[in-house]
Amino acid sequence: MGFLLYRVESSNKKKIYKVRFEGEGESLHASCSCPAYREARLFCRHVASLLNGDDTSIVEPSDKIEELKKLSENSKLLEKAKTYIPYDERKPQPVSDDIKTIKDIDKFIEPLFEDTEYWKEYENKDDGSEYLTIYMRKYYKNGKPHKNPTSVSYIRYEPYHYSYYDEMGKYHEEEVICAKNKMPYAVDGQAYGYLGSAGRAFLEKINNLMTP
Repeated sequence: MGFLLYRVESSNKKKIYKVRFEGEGESLHASCSCPAYREARLFCRHVASLLNGDDTSIVEPSDKIEELKKLSENSKLLEKAKTYIPYDERKPQPVSDDIKTIKDIDKFIEPLFEDTEYWKEYENKDDGSEYLTIYMRKYYKNGKPHKNPTSVSYIRYEPYHYSYYDEMGKYHEEEVICAKNKMPYAVDGQAYGYLGSAGRAFLEKINNLMTP
C-alpha cells in the first residue's frame, strides 16, 4: 500500500498543512490537517491541487508529486479533483436587491453545501420570524463523528410589532422594520437593523468557515 506525505502552504501562506495519501487506484484515500478537512471532512483545495499535479504550494520536505500521479491513476479522488471548484470562485456575493428575506438567502447559499458535511435548516413561524442555521458534523481524533451536530452560525429575523387605537377607536397593528433599540436581525448574537448588513455578515461567516 502506498503512502505519501506533503507539506503545503495555506491560501494566505501563513500556515503549513500536512496532506496524506494512502493506498492507490480505487482505494486511494486522502486527508489534510487544514480546518476544512479536519473539522468537517471537506474535500479541500490542498488535496485537489496535489491530485491535479500542482506543486506550487509544496514545502520541503515532501514526497515527489510524480509519485502521487502513479498512485492516483483510476481513482475516484482524481476524478473529483478534476471537477473541483475552489470556494473562492463559488462563494456568494454580497446580498443583492433581489434578496428580500432570509428564505431568499437560504436558496442563495444552497449550492455551497453540496458534497460537504455542513448543512442548513430554515424555519419560519406564524409571527413572521425566520431562522436559518448552519450545522456541521464534527469528528473525534479517532475519526468517529460526534453524536450531535454542532451549530456553527445562524441568521434570524424577529419582527417588532406595535399596536394602537386611532382617534376613531379603530385598532391597528404595525410591523416596524427597524426601531430604536429594536433591531430585528441577528447573526450569531450580533444585532442588525437591516437584512443587507445582516446578510453580508452571515455570508462572511460562511466564507470564513469554508475557506481554510
